[in-house]
Amino acid sequence: MPTPVVDAYLTRFPTLPGALDLHPSQVTRSGRERRPYSHAVIEFAEPVEGPVVIGRSRQLGLGLMAPADPAASGDGGS
Repeated sequence: MPTPVVDAYLTRFPTLPGALDLHPSQVTRSGRERRPYSHAVIEFAEPVEGPVVIGRSRQLGLGLMAPADPAASGDGGS
């Protein structure tokens, strides 16, 4: 993960439009213990090139990070 991180917090609910709000049973593989999951909001001091994925479920397609402000991502939101 690029450093330094300026700010970070976790929330149980999505913070971006279109982000999935899954039930905990939907992110736990059968036969495994249920673990809490959350959405992370992380602010970096400088722009980060991506894609970037984080978390223990990243191999399952979860954990993709997206810019909170698409205009600030350098692609103009397109």
